[in-house]
This record gives sequence, C-alpha cells and structure tokens, in this order.
Amino acid sequence: MSATHAKFELRDLGSAGLVLRCQGGLSWEDRDLLVAQIEQHIQYRPGLTGVVFDLAGLEFINSAGLGALFQVNRRLRDHGARLAFASVPPMIVRMFRAVGLSRLCGMAETVEQAAAWLQEQQQADGAPGRAQTA
Repeated sequence: MSATHAKFELRDLGSAGLVLRCQGGLSWEDRDLLVAQIEQHIQYRPGLTGVVFDLAGLEFINSAGLGALFQVNRRLRDHGARLAFASVPPMIVRMFRAVGLSRLCGMAETVEQAAAWLQEQQQADGAPGRAQTA
C-alpha cells in the first residue's frame, strides 16, 4: 500500500455518532473500504445520528474519493443521519465548495465543533434534511 492510500480509524462519539479519522489519500482504491465502514455501522447501529469525518490527515482526494463522500452522505441521510467534516485542509475545502459537498454537510474547524453541529441539527429537526455549513 502506498503512502497516498487512505487509512481509516473509527471511534465512538457518544450520542452524536461516530468519528472517522482519515489519513493519507482518498481515491478509487480506498472508496469501497470507506463505504463499507459506514455501511457496517449503519447496519449494526440503527440509532446512528451522525458521523464526523476528521480530515486533518487527508493529503489527497480525487474524483472517486469525492464520489465516495457523496455516496456516504446519501446513505447516512437515507437512514436519518448526517455527515460533518472537521479539520479539512484548505485546498480540500475549496474542492468541497466547488463540487457542492460543503452545502450538503457540516464543516467545522474541530471534531468537537462538528459534533456540536450534528447535535444542533438533530435537535433542530429530528429528521434528515439539508444541512447548513458551519
């Protein structure tokens, strides 16, 4: 595995859901693993309300990686959960804005802020809907 492949680490976020830390690159080779990780938690954790993607260690993302993030967002919303991003590198923030991902998901500087955003969204409407960026 080259240094640009993604490495994922999951941890529980309590009532808000999960934190998925992504390091390296996110490309075609990594997208199936990412989607499978999320699918597993959707299936085995029916009360999942949100996932924070901590992207502080993300070095690279291509169109396949972006497509995987859109797919994850759709699957989470289909199950009543939301997606938020934390610690997104500036170049990747620009990409998210260009493709519209920042309009669909929360964006925050820290994992804690992203988790707070998820809780606010859950309290605001209790159902999936369009998220506003933080």
